[in-house]
Amino acid sequence: MKDITERLYYYCKGDEEAFKFLCLFFRLVHFVDDAYDKDRDVPEAETYQALLDVFFGLPNNKFYLEHKAELEPILWAYVDSWVTSNQMEKLGETGLNLSYGLKEAALGMCGQVARILGGVGWMFEVSSDLACFTVENVRSLEAHHRGERDA
Repeated sequence: MKDITERLYYYCKGDEEAFKFLCLFFRLVHFVDDAYDKDRDVPEAETYQALLDVFFGLPNNKFYLEHKAELEPILWAYVDSWVTSNQMEKLGETGLNLSYGLKEAALGMCGQVARILGGVGWMFEVSSDLACFTVENVRSLEAHHRGERDA
């Protein structure tokens, strides 16, 4: 199984700017989630990097600028899923289970980047790998919420 960096590069068909966009996106997603959930102490350096990413990295990323009209609705959908996920987590076990899928909505960005770069056929080609990765992440989230931090 490929690690996350290899997967992202694969989904991007080697497009450096698309790859940088996905790396920025996931770095910001994880930073905001960790800062919100207080799952771990977020080092100052990560906070500074997030500010740089928001103010300079994303707005100047060539892939983002070129495909902004397609990417922004996906970003809005992700924000909506993330907020809803946090609300679901407060509802106990049933809500927690629902929240896992919503947290994984961020992975949908990979499929959309694949679609932009290689069309619908490419998006479908990478979707099975993305689904396997999603299952791995959901298992990790479940373990995390059970208190198994290193799972």
